[in-house]
Amino acid sequence: MSYIRNGVNLENCPNNFHFCFFISSLAKADNFPESYFEEELKNINQTVTIDLKDIEPGETLEVKALGRNVLIYRRTAKDLRYLSNHYGDAVVDPLNKNWVKAIDYRPSTLDSVWKKVLSDTQEQYELKHDRSLLKDYIIVLGHSPFSSCAIYVTPKPTHKHAVFYDICKRTEYDSSGRVLKNTGYSELDIFNLHIPPYKVIDSTKIELGLKTPSKHDQTGQINKIDYFGLTPQEKLWLAAQNNDFDTIKKSIQQGANPNKIEYRGNALDYAITGSSYEVVTYLLAKGAKQTAVTKDMIEIVRRDEIYQLLEVPKKQ
Repeated sequence: MSYIRNGVNLENCPNNFHFCFFISSLAKADNFPESYFEEELKNINQTVTIDLKDIEPGETLEVKALGRNVLIYRRTAKDLRYLSNHYGDAVVDPLNKNWVKAIDYRPSTLDSVWKKVLSDTQEQYELKHDRSLLKDYIIVLGHSPFSSCAIYVTPKPTHKHAVFYDICKRTEYDSSGRVLKNTGYSELDIFNLHIPPYKVIDSTKIELGLKTPSKHDQTGQINKIDYFGLTPQEKLWLAAQNNDFDTIKKSIQQGANPNKIEYRGNALDYAITGSSYEVVTYLLAKGAKQTAVTKDMIEIVRRDEIYQLLEVPKKQ
């Protein structure tokens, strides 16, 4: 027997039934393609076993898992000594106080599935001083919680304890995934790297993925969006990510430009990945134009109706 709710196949998550109800409700509420949420949920529930024994100290293994890039770094003796000394003044958030803010920062409909997963799983890692269940390794998601850009192993570190860096902002992170105070550091960038859900099988083997039920049931609600202190332009970008039609209209009335580009595109690009068809249509009527990433945004969330609306050929 199949269990379908709002187009989401609940058989994809037999161990996470309540979480699926949340996702199906979200898809219906946001008038968003159900296939995207179903695919995200399937990716996260497909556990992957990773053998760590061939990773040498100082090396990083990049894994495509859970629908994301995951970076697994084996700490050196120098890293372990540094971590045992509790970092001194080297890091921005040594006590991991900002982990909840990091999950809630600039949320979008596109990120809703991962936001729920991280809300349920992140705390177990943040309570440990080295942010890991295995002292010799750190496992992080390969994108920045602040800029959403790709995270790589830094080839030319400016900080002596740097391991990872943000390709866009040049922010550096240590061997626990914490933001370092260095030349690329911005006072706004206070978020340590996210850690994907995983469990330890033995000292050299882990299982990536989510097999445990969410602690939130289907009645869980996304936090109210905080626009305090934002300019009309910033409100427009954030509202477009979250299907907040009223704020989108008010922001444009207050002078926000639908064509101004931020990190991941303009308001139209954000609306494609986070808002309803009605919002996309409204922004086009207000003069929003395609950018270099518009087709990629459509492809990511598989919104064929937007191809038709923009009258552009579908990517092959």
